[in-house]
Amino acid sequence: MRGSSGWDKVKAMTAEEKFLKAAIRNGLRMQHRFAAEPVLATTGKGYLKSEGTDTLRRIKDNVRKKKAAAGQA
Repeated sequence: MRGSSGWDKVKAMTAEEKFLKAAIRNGLRMQHRFAAEPVLATTGKGYLKSEGTDTLRRIKDNVRKKKAAAGQA
């Protein structure tokens, strides 16, 4: 098939497929933060490392900007 880009096979995603895709994306995004405890490494138990304060600061800044914009409108 010449010029087939695969778009002919694309179908509409169901709600379940969208949810699964988002869950996988979020899981992969935070996977590097998981650290297994040395004692519990064989059980797969561990903890999630903190992202730090940058994420929280960004969220708070966005909330403040939205409040300021709503107050001016």
